[in-house]
Amino acid sequence: METSKPKCSLTQWFDEQRIRWDKKSIFGLRHAAFQAGLGITRKNNFFYDEKGS
Repeated sequence: METSKPKCSLTQWFDEQRIRWDKKSIFGLRHAAFQAGLGITRKNNFFYDEKGS
């Protein structure tokens, strides 16, 4: 499934950085990525990094 690829890479990044996160809930990953400085969220609620959405 193509949509799960970004989620897997972000959760893998959390694990590599030894960031603890709730593996039962993926709800806050967009907000967590924003707080980690990995990108921004715009009015349309999409997440953008330096390469785009």
